[in-house]
Amino acid sequence: MIGKGAFITETRGGAGELRSRLAGVRLFAEALVVAVRAWMPVILFVAAYAVAVATQLPVGADDLLGLGRMIQMVEWLAIFAVAAFFAFIVFRLLSYAKEGLPPNPSRRLLREAKATILNPAGMISLIVLLPVVSLFMQAFGVAKGNMAYLNPFSWDETFMRLDRLLHGGIDPWRLLAPVASSPAATLVLNIIYILWFFVSTGTLFWVVLRRRPDELAIRYLLAVIMVWVIGGNVVATIFSSAGPVYYGRLGLSPDPYAPLMEYLRSLTDAIPVWALTAQEALWERYLAQNVELGGISAFPSIHNAQAALLALLAWKANRRLGWLATVYAALIAVGSVWLGWHYAVDAYAGIAIAAACWWLARPAARWMLRRPAMRRLGRLQRRLDPAP
Repeated sequence: MIGKGAFITETRGGAGELRSRLAGVRLFAEALVVAVRAWMPVILFVAAYAVAVATQLPVGADDLLGLGRMIQMVEWLAIFAVAAFFAFIVFRLLSYAKEGLPPNPSRRLLREAKATILNPAGMISLIVLLPVVSLFMQAFGVAKGNMAYLNPFSWDETFMRLDRLLHGGIDPWRLLAPVASSPAATLVLNIIYILWFFVSTGTLFWVVLRRRPDELAIRYLLAVIMVWVIGGNVVATIFSSAGPVYYGRLGLSPDPYAPLMEYLRSLTDAIPVWALTAQEALWERYLAQNVELGGISAFPSIHNAQAALLALLAWKANRRLGWLATVYAALIAVGSVWLGWHYAVDAYAGIAIAAACWWLARPAARWMLRRPAMRRLGRLQRRLDPAP
């Protein structure tokens, strides 16, 4: 039987715990409202970009802001979560390689992932920004799919000649053949190229999932948006090109990339060359004017631009990660040429645009951090998670 004093003490303790939980919920809700104001410049830009795509582009943009697209946004969020978990595992395994493998590493990985993802301070910006990033990526895909119809492919021959001019009169893929032509090397490059999506989206997820407003994280997010809009939409539309894999299909002759594509097709009996399947699917959607998942665009290479941004971010965070990300970016560049996706100049232009956007994003990130709403968000996040 519980005594009266014990009952009163227990009741008061329960009431105190309830008040504490309610105070935490109110603090979380307040931080969410402040986060919307803090990130308002990004939200307004993405909203304006999506509206412009939905109202101004001729092909497949009419339902961009409709219910179907909203459902796709939920799907994108799930993809982000999977990519983020993949990126988290990679980053932590790299840390374990440096620190030493702990006992029960799988259990520790799950515990650390849960603590990071469900951290209330980090969840604030994540809740606000992930739908915004998802909408941006969908709008970008529709815009990219429209580029070939706004300005038909006309620069491929120029880029082929420029490639030869910069590489001693030789097509760059021929220079790569001695090191990349083995089935094993081709398979590795193919896998690395596919993993680009998970590495890029996973990194973006973890950049957004911050306990505090951080100049480096904001700079990376702004640079990604700049690269995709400036490089992936504006520059790509002006210099509309399809890439080496489609050179002959554009009616250009002779096709200097036919031997490369024939060799890649010959490898399919020994190894999977997923690039070939993706390239065929893109061409079929281009012919059908289906812009659901984006379109064909070679110059500049956003794959290479994004990999370069990741390297720039990594060098600011950690020297070891910087070297690793630089090797990764170099392999993306090699793979983009060897798998027929890009001319070498596409990679060079993508890297140059990434560097320019990284430079431009620095003052923009500092301006974002100086905004009163962002400073207040930092204070609220510190109350939600006082840990350093």
